[in-house]
Amino acid sequence: MVYMGARGETAAQMRKVLSLDIDPKVLPKTNAALIFSLMAKSMEAPGYQLSIANGMWLDQKIFILSGFRHMLTSEFKAKVETLDFAQPAKATASINDWISSATQEKIPALLQPSDISADTRLVLANAVFFKGNWASPFNPKATKPLPFYSTPENSSDTAMMNQINFFPYYENDLLQVLALPFIGTNADGGQIACLIALPKSAENLPRVEEDLSSTIEKWLSNLARDRIDITIPKFTLNNRYELNQTLQKLGMENAFFPGANFAGIDGMRDLFLSKVLHQTFFALDEAGVTAAAATAASINVTSTGPQAPPVSFLADHPFLFLLVDLKSHLVLFTGKCSQPKTQP
Repeated sequence: MVYMGARGETAAQMRKVLSLDIDPKVLPKTNAALIFSLMAKSMEAPGYQLSIANGMWLDQKIFILSGFRHMLTSEFKAKVETLDFAQPAKATASINDWISSATQEKIPALLQPSDISADTRLVLANAVFFKGNWASPFNPKATKPLPFYSTPENSSDTAMMNQINFFPYYENDLLQVLALPFIGTNADGGQIACLIALPKSAENLPRVEEDLSSTIEKWLSNLARDRIDITIPKFTLNNRYELNQTLQKLGMENAFFPGANFAGIDGMRDLFLSKVLHQTFFALDEAGVTAAAATAASINVTSTGPQAPPVSFLADHPFLFLLVDLKSHLVLFTGKCSQPKTQP
């Protein structure tokens, strides 16, 4: 969103860091089409929930070009508002109330009072909420405490879910990759799945992370259904990130300092980014619905005989997990589970 208001070197840096290899003129409509394609096809079916909340808040002294405001609200479905940042508590409460509503109250306090001051001019916020029902749910009665090794030397008892069923699967010498599909299809006819990338040895995780961008397409293209004995932890991820330094290290430097060129926002050269904050809520548990059994049965096609022993998939050490669209191979979310924690 901010990129659409950037000009000159500021825009060039953002384009490179964000890998925006697309004509800016068509980016807003492309983004709108992408978001629409990811949404569940039917809100009535007990499938997945995906909420993406975007907002931009500017100090009340800033004049926003009408064309820029219209583009953000119509194409990016974004909240664009002016606030009095000289009243940090009031401004913070206003932004947090909107984010909380947009994420079903899972993210009630994205901003802290210290994030805003009288010097703040522009705040960009993004919040993502996802929760899905498994196409093949786990039986809560099969969940039991087992050791999870956050390091080879340290373990703690963790609630581990288990089931044996047929799932899209891939493995090589380095890792095992398992796809756990969710109920429902999106508007583009794709199915969202949680992809778990489990290193065969804990010390291989850094290499898996390093090679992720170059190998994920191979994983997805080579997924094949197999009978898997799955043991994975329940966990809840609820983390908040301030991205200023990260984006600067990647090369997006101009945007955060006076002299940044955001003339496409207000027609002037007096704006720069004060804060870029990101918070996510992600819960992985046994949840599913009875009707999912029929869906799972309809895809149990494999060359492996039913009496063959299942492949063991024991996620008792750190792993990566991704939300992906199995049709387009688009990655919605990437995370790492190093020490599973569940929501109180």
